[in-house]
Amino acid sequence: MHYDILDSFRRDLLPAFGAFKGEFYLAGGTALALQLGHRDSFDFDFFKKEDFDPMALWKRLEKHFVPHSLQMIQNERNTLSVIIGEKVKLSFFSYDYPMIEPLLPEPYLNMAGMLDIGCMKLSAIIARATLKDYVDLYYILHNITLPSLLEKTALKFSHLDQNLVLKSLLYFEDVVEDPVIFKKDRDISWPAIQDFLKKEVGKIYRL
Repeated sequence: MHYDILDSFRRDLLPAFGAFKGEFYLAGGTALALQLGHRDSFDFDFFKKEDFDPMALWKRLEKHFVPHSLQMIQNERNTLSVIIGEKVKLSFFSYDYPMIEPLLPEPYLNMAGMLDIGCMKLSAIIARATLKDYVDLYYILHNITLPSLLEKTALKFSHLDQNLVLKSLLYFEDVVEDPVIFKKDRDISWPAIQDFLKKEVGKIYRL
């Protein structure tokens, strides 16, 4: 795992995550960056299949993250987001979709594998795409073929229209170009990502 994608403050938080390892798993950009080491990542997004009580979880967070300050920024049904130490966003979600592959166990947390994260990224770009999503998909698709990822996405999200997924992969007009901090020798330009995705989609689908 590429723990160097985390700064020292975030690495120091890892032992506290151990208290939640049996309940939640890490997914999203940070989980992918830990596996691929392609960019820095700052937020921690945790998921579980079952419902949970956000306020009960909040009280546990207050206990396990002493002496850091905690600020609650979102408290909804099956959703809790907090800021730790005024700099790290930590989010918890109930996420009732099947896992495609086994979780990857690490000392202080379990994390979703690349296939599941790739499926989640394809689902995300339909609603609201960010540059980070496309950067992540660029690197995912250098490890997993697009046909294979589409096949697994259909298993994870049976309601998704595959044609819409492919069109979203090539819709670059409204992409939120948030800053991406690449690791050494891993940077890739936005035009190069677009060219790569056009080539990959063009192999299987003509728009």
